[in-house]
Amino acid sequence: MTMLSCRQLFERLSEFLDGELSEDVCAHIRAHLSECAPCQTFFRTLEETVRLCQQLPSPPLPEEVRRDVQERLRAEWRRRFARSERSN
Repeated sequence: MTMLSCRQLFERLSEFLDGELSEDVCAHIRAHLSECAPCQTFFRTLEETVRLCQQLPSPPLPEEVRRDVQERLRAEWRRRFARSERSN
C-alpha cells in the first residue's frame, strides 16, 4: 500500500469524515493516520469541530422566506386542484 502524503490526506479528510470515499482510499487514510502524529492531531481537531458544528441549532427561517414558501405552496396547490377539477 502506497503511503499518502500529508497534503494528499488533508485534501481528502472532509470526504473521509463524510463517508464519501472508497474502502481502499479509507484504508490508505487510516494507515497514514496511524503513523503520522501531526495528521492525527489535525484529524481529531477537524472531527471535533465537525461534531460541535452539528450540535449547533439551525438558524431560524426568516419570516419573509417562510411567507414566500407558503405562498408558492398555496399557488401550486391551487394550480393542481384547478387542473384536477377540469379533468373531472
